[in-house]
Amino acid sequence: MVIRNVLEQLNKSAVQRIWVFSDLQQSVPEDARRCFETAVRDFRNLALPCDYIWYLGDATEGKNGETVKEMCDFQLELLVSLNIPVRYVMGNHEFDLLRSGVRENAFPFYEAVNSVPGWRTISRLDKFYFVEKVGNFLVAFFSDHGDLEGRWHTTNGKIYGEHELYPYDQEAYREVSQRLADSGLPVITVSHYALQGGNRPSELLSRLLPLPVQAKAHLHGHAHIGDDKWAGPNCHQKISWVAHQDIPQINVSSLEDRRGSGIRSVFLEMYADERLGFFFRNHTRREWTEMFIV
Repeated sequence: MVIRNVLEQLNKSAVQRIWVFSDLQQSVPEDARRCFETAVRDFRNLALPCDYIWYLGDATEGKNGETVKEMCDFQLELLVSLNIPVRYVMGNHEFDLLRSGVRENAFPFYEAVNSVPGWRTISRLDKFYFVEKVGNFLVAFFSDHGDLEGRWHTTNGKIYGEHELYPYDQEAYREVSQRLADSGLPVITVSHYALQGGNRPSELLSRLLPLPVQAKAHLHGHAHIGDDKWAGPNCHQKISWVAHQDIPQINVSSLEDRRGSGIRSVFLEMYADERLGFFFRNHTRREWTEMFIV
């Protein structure tokens, strides 16, 4: 009740509201559909105005092309029906088909996102980020990525394949951090993975550190809340801090309840005074569970 009352008050001053989720994955489309429909139904019932959806990866899972396509089709149908612009970054499971030897149509969800007007992801498979202004904030989206000829790809925060062909060295990542710093705007970073200091962090993304002083938060998935097998002893940790910096990391995952302990997401609100509000939603129980104001 307290969280609901606070949310109602903050809603009045919100400049932007974004629904953020990650890690539907699952190799059984029926289970994935149940989870996704549960989340979308709860989202619709909340009737909160929403400016964007940020999907932080692992939309699909598995090495069966037909199963992956089925996962893509029903998600695309439901997301399009919401009529809200989607921003999407890829996670480790988007590369399951590629790792199984598939070269054609290996990234159907990525291709689908690129085909919808008003939606956005990395412009090419071998690009590792994109940036856009949202409200008063500059948001940098970092994605898993790969060679257009399949010679290398990134996943789980590492480079796989022909390492020597990877085109982005430490300086390339630092140039992105400098670009964010030079913008003069408050910054939000977004990825499938946590940065150092968070649960299941990416080694590659550590090349960005330290983040600019005006960085306000980092949002990630990958560490499914309640999954003690992969997320370890901190599997219920929803907020951590970037190593050596006073910057919170928000774990939004997961949108599945097979490994995770519930169907979860986060609502991000941006305010005119540059505050950020993070509201954690358990769609399984249809309730707000935590809130965090930056």
